[in-house]
Amino acid sequence: RRRMDEVKEQLRSRAEGDDDDDGVKLIRAVGGGCINESYEVTMKDGRKLFVKLNHNIPQNIFEAEAEGLQSILSTGTIRVPRPCFSGRLEGGGGFLVMEHLEMGRRAQGSKLGEQLAALHTYHKRNKEDVEYGFHVDNVIGSTPQLNTHRSRDWVSFFGECRLGAQLNICKKKHPGDRDIQEHGHKLLKNLHIFFQDVHIYPSLLHGDLWSGNWDGG
Repeated sequence: RRRMDEVKEQLRSRAEGDDDDDGVKLIRAVGGGCINESYEVTMKDGRKLFVKLNHNIPQNIFEAEAEGLQSILSTGTIRVPRPCFSGRLEGGGGFLVMEHLEMGRRAQGSKLGEQLAALHTYHKRNKEDVEYGFHVDNVIGSTPQLNTHRSRDWVSFFGECRLGAQLNICKKKHPGDRDIQEHGHKLLKNLHIFFQDVHIYPSLLHGDLWSGNWDGG
């Protein structure tokens, strides 16, 4: 809770004005994930915010998440929380403050599927000239994910920044496991075979989509 007090101070300092209606009214811990601490914050002016924090990961991870949310928002295809700001925690780690969305009004999955399809085809439908990758690196779970070695070729990007990057991580953590390195690099060498005559177009993806974080509201 001490780390949340740091976030509370930054929320208070960013609140507009100096009267009694500014600042934080209530902080409530909430569940929903196994990596970060999560809190629902009610401001004195009635606004609700959602805060994620983690003292074990670099602060720029939350900056990258905010960039991703903003990119998805800009497409107008699917509702995601609007990021407010991110910051650094004393002693390491960081936090992300975003718009709070009420959950619990589960709708049919067909609507979610339609909106995801619209997100995934956004660049293609708008005939935008984009590359595979993203302008910042981020994480998948808590594992670093390389995005900034961008490419116009899917096989090259997938080989280097997805499979190849995972093999490099595995080699550092398990240097004695030669089998996975041998088979993994054999796969990389022949990766193009799996994508012959397949037309792929870069798509924006929501990286942590599971039953606990989508809603029909």
